[in-house]
Amino acid sequence: MKNQFKITSKLNPTEQMIEVLGFILLLAYCSTIYISYHKLPARIPIHYNIKGEIDHYGSKNTIFILPFMAILLYILPLILNKKNKDKDLDTFENDVNIDKLVRFVKIIIIIIFFSIDYFTIESALGKSQGLGKWFLMIMCGILLIPIVYFGYKSYLKFK
Repeated sequence: MKNQFKITSKLNPTEQMIEVLGFILLLAYCSTIYISYHKLPARIPIHYNIKGEIDHYGSKNTIFILPFMAILLYILPLILNKKNKDKDLDTFENDVNIDKLVRFVKIIIIIIFFSIDYFTIESALGKSQGLGKWFLMIMCGILLIPIVYFGYKSYLKFK
């Protein structure tokens, strides 16, 4: 039987800075949407094909879907992490790596959602013609960087 301890992990200054950066990005994102909403036409782009071209239009109210999802994705891990569970010492390091991974992925998702809505606003106002053909590949690549890094780091520790 493994020994279980009540472990509380406090954020170091770098992790605190990353959390604050994520919160600032989320505020900037929501503020941009709120400010831009009144300038938008009644119909805006709501879907893009794999090439980043607009292929469907809808109500301008749909501009609030991604910010709402970003808020949920930012807050949910915080709430779930607050539940302090008894952890095995063997899995504690892995949990710390997962927490770091989630922290980075949250910021990347906010940046991706912000970018999508930025291009949506620009397209709706006639300043752009969609996301661009490289958008999807670049954003997927950026999202995979921390997943591969922390996955490899975890693999090395438990090899």
